[in-house]
Amino acid sequence: VTFSDGKKEQFIANTKESPNGKLNDSASTVKVVWTGDIDRDGKIDLILSSSFENGESTQLFLSSQATHQELAKAVAIVTRLGC
Repeated sequence: VTFSDGKKEQFIANTKESPNGKLNDSASTVKVVWTGDIDRDGKIDLILSSSFENGESTQLFLSSQATHQELAKAVAIVTRLGC
């Protein structure tokens, strides 16, 4: 999964399906939960949910915290694990 503004691309996460169509057990299924401008800097922020074999995590990405190489930086994460 990559995030792009049309000029720059940023890698965000691996997904279950690899480019050759085979499943990758260590990867996750990624869903966009929310997009908008949380930090009011005029750029897109994201909340992504990633589910994996034994749990799920939710990450907040803020554009105002990004470095020059990034479009958004992961600033918070909540992880829930199964038994």
